[in-house]
Amino acid sequence: MTLEDLSASGQIRRHRTSSKEITDYLSLIERDLRECETKGLGLDWRFSIAFNAILQVANAALAAVGYRTGRKAHQATAIESLQCTLDLDKKTYRLLDTFRTKRNVARYDMTGTISEEDVHRMIMVANDLFRSLVCWLKDNHPHLMS
Repeated sequence: MTLEDLSASGQIRRHRTSSKEITDYLSLIERDLRECETKGLGLDWRFSIAFNAILQVANAALAAVGYRTGRKAHQATAIESLQCTLDLDKKTYRLLDTFRTKRNVARYDMTGTISEEDVHRMIMVANDLFRSLVCWLKDNHPHLMS
């Protein structure tokens, strides 16, 4: 799947970004990476916050290449787009897609489905993707970095 394929299917649409928008995304990601480490916060919430950081990584990368997600299935599309923007490997994509489903169950259907191991893994992946995003932006879109 390419960005052009995602665009043709309506999953993403054209978007003009700015360095302010990218800076705002980076701030959101940093906030979420701090907050998901909060001890005493439930596992479900920590997991959800770390997942949100990953969604913002995906949104920032999409914005940098001139797109944003469409209205339908935007979380799944955002995760899928990481394969095109940050060259996310298929194994990590499958993990994130599985975690996306787990997050939805934990958020909307039942509690107690998220383990401590899930949280640690999600936080680790979120931090790795954030570092990848920053390096990728510096290398490929330095004009968007403040």
